[in-house]
Amino acid sequence: MSLNLNQILPRLTVLLAGKGPAELHAVACKVSHSRTTFPWALRSNYVLIFATAFFTLASPPGAHASVSCTVALPVVTFELPSELKVVQDVPLGQALTGWLDTPEVQTHKDCVFSDNSQAGAGARAIGSYLGDMTDAGTAYEIFQSPAAGIGYIMRGKDRHGSYSPIKRDFSSFVHGYSPYYDSRFSIKLIATGQPVVSGQAAGFQAAEFRVTEGQNQSAPSFLWGPSLSVLAETCSVTSHDTAFLLPRIAPKDLPTVGSVAGSTTQTIRINCKSALDVYIVISDVTTPGNRSSTLSLNSESTASGVGIELLHKGQRVFFGPDSSIAGTENQFQVGQKVLGATSITLTARYIRTSLDLREGSVRGLATFTLSYQ
Repeated sequence: MSLNLNQILPRLTVLLAGKGPAELHAVACKVSHSRTTFPWALRSNYVLIFATAFFTLASPPGAHASVSCTVALPVVTFELPSELKVVQDVPLGQALTGWLDTPEVQTHKDCVFSDNSQAGAGARAIGSYLGDMTDAGTAYEIFQSPAAGIGYIMRGKDRHGSYSPIKRDFSSFVHGYSPYYDSRFSIKLIATGQPVVSGQAAGFQAAEFRVTEGQNQSAPSFLWGPSLSVLAETCSVTSHDTAFLLPRIAPKDLPTVGSVAGSTTQTIRINCKSALDVYIVISDVTTPGNRSSTLSLNSESTASGVGIELLHKGQRVFFGPDSSIAGTENQFQVGQKVLGATSITLTARYIRTSLDLREGSVRGLATFTLSYQ
């Protein structure tokens, strides 16, 4: 086939090394990234080798790999419980359900590949990634659902294989050619470590499943989580503001730093409709970062060199942040499998904190936060 250099040279990046067009002999040329098209050429990047007025063309293998399928089932819906009843404060990674399996479904059919040896299928998660966990020895990624405090992990398989985790990065768990693809998917609801909130959570798009050939992918079938009704199990507090009226004492009752005197006991009353493990954390309002066992005096106090201690069952209470999350610093258990009405007993007393002790009024303010686990 003859070649008209006047037509081609303006569209090529030619490595001439100073030679004129009449002196071209076996000179290599590259098509620019604009992918110039000739009537006899494939659409691809390639190299032209000139030998006087004739050329050969080489195209990389697999340049036209492709996959085409009909999406038989655009949406695969997980079967979640109609109502999820769970305690409010569950630690991160704790399972809230078992594995919830879909039936075996045909997501894609009429699949045509340019290279059957590269055929397969897989999935990737779409939700907001929270962290990693291990379930029965297999590593999974946790994703956030629309329900506060509730996440999920996922897995998938074909009819002949075993389950594989579905993660953020696309991963294949179906290997081999088929004109159609039947798969099964599972979801497990997992605690995120944040407080669970009662209410109706919206449905959510959890993942997408695609048929593949190498790097090429078909249109997706989406994995969908339906709306979820959540009931967070808690206890009701039947006594709210609790005042500790400490007795009047004299400086001689606190002779040394660390000595204690005068005490008052009060109770916090709660009622639990379900058997729950109840925890509490008490926070210093005046000094929120206080993690000691001595409550700070507020601005209304006129005494100095003295503080207030709280005790539960004879043990000093250390102050912590205002949070119900399981494992919060200085959170402690006050009831196990509490069902019905119960009381949390606390005792307040003076403690001397300094050599310089001055008479006056003593006032402090603290809050308590209950956690149900």
